[in-house]
Amino acid sequence: MKTATILFVLGLTCAALGAGLFQFVIIGILGLGLLGIAFLVLLAAGIATFCVSNTTMGLRKLVGGMFYLSGVFLLLASAAYMSALGYAAAMSSQRSTGNSSGWLWLYPLVFSMLAALIIIVALRYGTKWPPKRCYLWGASAFGTMPAALILFWLFSTLLPLTA
Repeated sequence: MKTATILFVLGLTCAALGAGLFQFVIIGILGLGLLGIAFLVLLAAGIATFCVSNTTMGLRKLVGGMFYLSGVFLLLASAAYMSALGYAAAMSSQRSTGNSSGWLWLYPLVFSMLAALIIIVALRYGTKWPPKRCYLWGASAFGTMPAALILFWLFSTLLPLTA
């Protein structure tokens, strides 16, 4: 496996774990640290993809790298927001209050799709990779947000939500 692929997989795994743990009381500090590590690892994957490899020249690398960086920011923000919505739903079910609006669940889904699309465009524009590889990277980036929500729901059965 190439270095960029390993870094990308590791970064997405840290992002899903970090967003899944982000809303808990004490262990949320670990989740926040994992989100920071995920950003750094995904940044390193972008550097390995756009700067180190000899894929394209000049401006295409720069524009592709900037698109990739904005996609990573949007991806991490949507995963953290989805975890916050999961926390709000879990707290409302414990307190027997009304659930959050269905429209609120649509926003992180749209943002996650937009982040995956931005990453696909960045890889298609800034590298000479085959389209299938770029689409698979985008699909795996989109899968980070549902993975974070699933991890939150799994951990919510074991970890306390409030102090």
